[in-house]
Formats: sequence, structure tokens, C-alpha cells
Amino acid sequence: YGYQVNGGKESVMGLAHEIEDGDYIDAAIYENYYPDTESYTAFDVYALDAYSGREIEISLYESGYDDEWNTVFLPCEGAKITINGDETEYVTDEDGKVSVLFEEAALGFNEIFFLDFNRIFFLPLVLVVVFSSAD
Repeated sequence: YGYQVNGGKESVMGLAHEIEDGDYIDAAIYENYYPDTESYTAFDVYALDAYSGREIEISLYESGYDDEWNTVFLPCEGAKITINGDETEYVTDEDGKVSVLFEEAALGFNEIFFLDFNRIFFLPLVLVVVFSSAD
């Protein structure tokens, strides 16, 4: 079992970590044993607003370890992005970034995922509310 707080932005060392109001918690059950455990991945945001016809840019990061076994977060390159359960042509670049364009048909709530269960064990998610463009 494992968990991360606020997209891995805080160092979590066991159950003694204090959770505060407004914290985001990602919990998971590991499928594989150390050192072959899956990676923790997280987008740089949990939720955002977007406007139809305008691109948004999000970044995806993947956990790893440095030479002293400290957790580090590196860009998650080549991640295929899923929107509302549908595969897309969007793929993260070498910096873990991807630009996504929502059209008028996507007004309302949308979910952006990275689904590759051979590589991850947490489901990174961004909730996007798309509004009609003011242009």
C-alpha cells in the first residue's frame, strides 16, 4: 500500500504524515514488489478551467530516485493522454508537457487521464471545466 499527498509535492514517510484541510491524497495498492514497483505519476494541477478553442498546457511527472534514494520527480515523456475515457493523439513531450485543445462540444466537465498500468499505479487525473470562449 502507498499514498502521496498533494501530487507528491510533500515528502510522505509513513502514517505519521499530518494531513491538513484542502490536501489531495492519492492512495494505491502496489501490484509489484520493490524494486520493481510501478511509478507514481502526477499532473502539475488537479483541476483547471479552460475555454473552447484555446489550448491548455499541463505537465506530467513520474517519480524516481536519486543516488541517495531520495524521491525525485522527472518529466514523464511519451505518455498517451486519455480524455473522458477516450484515447487521443495527445502525447507528452520530453519535458512531460502536453497542450490540449477543447472544442465547443466539450463544454462542461472533462477528465484528463494517463492510463498505462504497465508503468503506473496511481491514476493521474486533471478535472477540466470547459467554458464557451468569450471571443
